Amino acid sequence: MRPHADEQGAVVRTVHHRGTKAFRNRQRELRGNVSVNNKVLVLGGGVAGSSIAYYLTEKGYDVTVVEKNSRVGGLARTCYYAGHPYEFGPHIWFWPGGEEDPINNTIVKLTNNELFHVDRRLFTYVEADRQKYRYPVHYQDIDQMPERETIYRELNRHRDSAQKLIEAQLPELGRCTFADYFTAAIGQTLYQKFMANYTWKMWNIPGDELQRQHDKQRCDSEEIRDTAQSDELRPCSPTAKSPEHARTDSEHEEVQRR
Repeated sequence: MRPHADEQGAVVRTVHHRGTKAFRNRQRELRGNVSVNNKVLVLGGGVAGSSIAYYLTEKGYDVTVVEKNSRVGGLARTCYYAGHPYEFGPHIWFWPGGEEDPINNTIVKLTNNELFHVDRRLFTYVEADRQKYRYPVHYQDIDQMPERETIYRELNRHRDSAQKLIEAQLPELGRCTFADYFTAAIGQTLYQKFMANYTWKMWNIPGDELQRQHDKQRCDSEEIRDTAQSDELRPCSPTAKSPEHARTDSEHEEVQRR
């Protein structure tokens, strides 16, 4: 374009900037010469490592998993001693959402849907009460407990009239201990009766020392909220029993006969 004069008589030359177009052309040229490395190394074959390896493989990545132990699985592995299998971590799969749930659907595919669907009837025996209760604990079972009046009072401390947890009154997830959160959610009495020894049994860490962010790897906060507000008073889904609760059904029956 030819130079022209502005209103003050100054000569103005219009310049067309070609930098943007040149940059885009260079980008296209570089993209054509770049090869994407689809190899991924995963350190640790626990639940998280094995899961990400599976999903990345589904997307076409070449995945290698490095595990220091002789078996993968982490806290969900099976160990053998004297020919007997011993399960670590979860051994019952809770099934909210059915087969259409994305995680459940993965389990269905990995097992070719060869799953045993059971009517879950778990019990825990409390020595001090000389009584067994459904586990996870149900509201209806509180009436059988010696401290029922105290338990109801503690349960209602951070719940509304519909027995739903009031989130604003609870310790913040990630900034409190296991004991802080669950004591607020279900009360001191139920916590001591059913959960106080859980973290020590599982990880050798007392509940008042275990930070929520550490436990969050094993128990999702959404599950905590959903289940703590359900008919079952379980902020998460541990199925193993603490030492003083670990009796067989036959022992329970023997205690009942006494």
